[in-house]
Amino acid sequence: MKITEALIIRFFSGECNEQERRMVKSYFLEHPEALQQYVTEESWDNFTSSHLLPEAISGKMLQAIRQQTTFRRRKLITRYGWAAAAAVLLSLGALTYYMQDRQRAMVAAAQPSIVIKDSLPEYKEQQNTTATMLSFSLSDGSRIDLLPHSAIRYRTPFGQYNRDIQLQGKASFHVAQNSRLPFTVYAGKLATTALGTVFTVTAFNADKDMISVRLLSGKVVVRPDSILKAQGVKSAYLAPGQELRFNPLQGSIAIYSEPVKRHIPANVVAAKHTIDTANAAMLTFNNEPLDEIFDRLSARFNTRIVFRQGALTGMRFTGGFNSEKESLMAFLETIGLLNHLRVYEKEGTIHIEE
Repeated sequence: MKITEALIIRFFSGECNEQERRMVKSYFLEHPEALQQYVTEESWDNFTSSHLLPEAISGKMLQAIRQQTTFRRRKLITRYGWAAAAAVLLSLGALTYYMQDRQRAMVAAAQPSIVIKDSLPEYKEQQNTTATMLSFSLSDGSRIDLLPHSAIRYRTPFGQYNRDIQLQGKASFHVAQNSRLPFTVYAGKLATTALGTVFTVTAFNADKDMISVRLLSGKVVVRPDSILKAQGVKSAYLAPGQELRFNPLQGSIAIYSEPVKRHIPANVVAAKHTIDTANAAMLTFNNEPLDEIFDRLSARFNTRIVFRQGALTGMRFTGGFNSEKESLMAFLETIGLLNHLRVYEKEGTIHIEE
């Protein structure tokens, strides 16, 4: 590579790569007279060094300076320029010597330890821009059902440092047990923590709209942020079936042990099954196909439930539904979450889609 003036200017500007820097330095060491035109009296006056030179190098420098003292007055400017040039080169040499010596000391001190370089944490974001629910698993074994127009963000690798998730929208979390790392979902001014459970968080517009946390199984604690704590809002523990609702405009929290019941028309009649009059509000299902369950509920509560024939093949459910403690819509949403189905209501009709 040819040593050009442009390359030398880049060298003094600190823009050269390692190979170019070595070539320019070697060139100046072989042709010190070429350095003079790039060094001014101002650079000499402003030159400082923060490191002591090794005795061998400083001795050579002192000898060179003493030899220059016999020059005549008319060469004073030149001598200062040469001295500044020598200072620049010796400073580079001293810095190289210092860094090499420091590196050797660090390597010796680090044996047999391993030096880990700190780096900025990396985060991953999952968005659901589709019209259906998106399900995926995390590296710790947890599963997330992310509803449309929702997004989550978490640090990677997930579970190595923490199990914290930031949510905007609505999602259901099936949490893998890990007593060492709690699973926490941050939504607005609330943080919901669980060790191993299933719960749903809704927070589409956390600054204005209601935030809700509904526990399906297990146990969770919902904690307010520091601002809400200062206002007297306390942490709340939920039991299965309970729902916490937070009003961000009022700063108030309410817990519903029995979700709000949907109005059931008075003229409801049983169509396919005989209802036990001793417990008319309770329906039980024993490994029944979902299509038959939905038909049964549709007739029982005189509500139209629409789903595509054949879409529910192989899907079954075992459990109970108590219409006095849970609304029909809430029960169907639970079945939907367990089977990755989208459940929504439109114009009085309940739609169930894949």
